[in-house]
Amino acid sequence: MIPKVKELKAVSSHEVQIVYDDGVTGKVSLSDVIGKGVFAPLKEESFFKKVYIHPESGAIAWSDKLEIDPINVYLQITGKSIDQLPKAEYA
Repeated sequence: MIPKVKELKAVSSHEVQIVYDDGVTGKVSLSDVIGKGVFAPLKEESFFKKVYIHPESGAIAWSDKLEIDPINVYLQITGKSIDQLPKAEYA
């Protein structure tokens, strides 16, 4: 089963706290991408704080065009590689 984002909130102008449905919890800093390319709008703190769970894809999102893959964030939080997840988890 693919872990899904259960709770999500901006905790600073560049960090998001995430809780997955399997109990994994963590903070992710986006400071290395904020202001660059498609992430330019995230420089605006009021926009950054509007982060939400996309209702269809389950992505970490700020709009339909600005999303982050929750599996990549999950791997970052847990320190795992995609190879460490059972294939059914991400297939």
